[in-house]
Amino acid sequence: MNTEILKRLTDEQLHELKAATEKELANRYDYSILPGRTGWFISSNDGRRVEVVVQRINGKSVSCVEVANIRAKWRVSPECLTMDGISRSPEKRYQASPKPSQDYGQTAW
Repeated sequence: MNTEILKRLTDEQLHELKAATEKELANRYDYSILPGRTGWFISSNDGRRVEVVVQRINGKSVSCVEVANIRAKWRVSPECLTMDGISRSPEKRYQASPKPSQDYGQTAW
C-alpha cells in the first residue's frame, strides 16, 4: 500500500477517508450477535480478555461458553460483548472434479 498519497491529503480529507473506510467495512462484515458465532469481552473479575461462543440470546443477556474452557459459562450484557465480524461476501464454491467416466474429447490409445 502506497502511503505517500496520504501525506498529500488535508486533515479534513483524512477524516472523510476514515469515515468512508469504516462505512465500507461495516457493509462488508456482519457483527450481529447470533448463536454459534464467536466474540469476546473483558472480564470484570480480573480484567482479562475472554473469548466466547454465543450459545443463547436471552431477554437482557447473552449466554456464552468460553473457548479456552468449555465448562466455563458466562452471561454477558450485549453491550459488553464484541463480536468477531463475518464476511458478507459469498464464499467461492468450487465444482466437484469431473467424473472419471466422462470423455472430454480425449482419444484412447
